[in-house]
Amino acid sequence: IRNSRGDSSRLKPKFLSIFDIKAILLKQIIKIALVDDHKVMRSALANYLKGVPGFKVLFDVGTLSDMQSRLNWDDKPDVLLMDYSMKNEKGPDGIIYIRETLGDEMSILGLSMHQDPRIVNEVIESGANGYLFKGIDIDEMERAIRSVHLNGFYINEFTKSMVNGEHYTKRHQNAADMLTSTEKSIIVGICKEESSEDIGAKLNLTLNTIKTYRKKILRKIGAKNTAGVVVYA
Repeated sequence: IRNSRGDSSRLKPKFLSIFDIKAILLKQIIKIALVDDHKVMRSALANYLKGVPGFKVLFDVGTLSDMQSRLNWDDKPDVLLMDYSMKNEKGPDGIIYIRETLGDEMSILGLSMHQDPRIVNEVIESGANGYLFKGIDIDEMERAIRSVHLNGFYINEFTKSMVNGEHYTKRHQNAADMLTSTEKSIIVGICKEESSEDIGAKLNLTLNTIKTYRKKILRKIGAKNTAGVVVYA
């Protein structure tokens, strides 16, 4: 991960962005955890994030077993950054474990040096809320953390281009015919980062009805969470 000048050796927090100011005004602290077996990179990223206004790094570990121990005993993070490949372990296995034991309690961003559609699909389909290539600017890392915490997903153009390939198309080619006009309108609202309350107000539907529709949408398109819906759209 490099800064916007391409300098990976010195990562210094930038001036306050609108997101930083908003977080401070709302007194909202985003709790973060990192799981990556590359100790140097993990430590550098953790130290950087500790200096970002509104961020609090709860822990950084190098194995899934260490992650499980920390999640069992420590305060739960709001956002967890999960590396794809860790020695003999795979990040998607850790994501599945979290979803099975904690549900959607936290947002998860998959991290990897790979630009392989198969890997990106595997990460998203395991239940991650987004995928980040490790070569991104550190500024985008901050935006991704704030966005996934606020909206429940972060899908950039790179992830869309990786997922919307042959594998994904074959799997979901009939989904559009299965969706009703109301469900399609809800998907549009989700992609615009509108809340369920706002979507319900526009469609003259109650919050519980919107929640029911969202579950139906996930089932029809075969997605695990909102990130999968955005990728589908």
